[in-house]
Amino acid sequence: MAEAMPPERRGADRIIAKWISLDTSVYITTPELIEALKDSARIGQESLDEVVALNQQQAAREQTRIRELHAYRLATTRTLGEKDTEITRLQKDLEVAKAQIRELGQHTATAFILSCLVLVLIAIGVNILTGDDNQAIGGVVVIIGLGLQVATYFVTKRAKDTV
Repeated sequence: MAEAMPPERRGADRIIAKWISLDTSVYITTPELIEALKDSARIGQESLDEVVALNQQQAAREQTRIRELHAYRLATTRTLGEKDTEITRLQKDLEVAKAQIRELGQHTATAFILSCLVLVLIAIGVNILTGDDNQAIGGVVVIIGLGLQVATYFVTKRAKDTV
């Protein structure tokens, strides 16, 4: 297994092995080494504290971002639900409008046919009235035509009121 290790790694392992096998009696008799160890321990602890603080900050940022994303998802879901409701309502309104247009078209056709009939009846009635004989029949035909014209008005008015 030592053969598979790169040469620079094997050198680092030797240094670590030497460090682990150092005689601690040297440190006890050398105050500079003790101070260096203390400084190293302090620096190591400060570095560890910094890493822990950074991890906590990162975790807090992640939690904040998760809450923001959750709130955004909820808001988007609500908005989509509202849009779906609005689309459904507008589709119903469109169907009602189409039905009203069909009904209005039927009333308009009826009004047109009645108006044509009224025009013919009034023309015949006026022709009969202006002739020499049967003036009473001409008057009746004109009155019937006028009555149909009034009926046409009310059919058209009723169609407009329902739309």
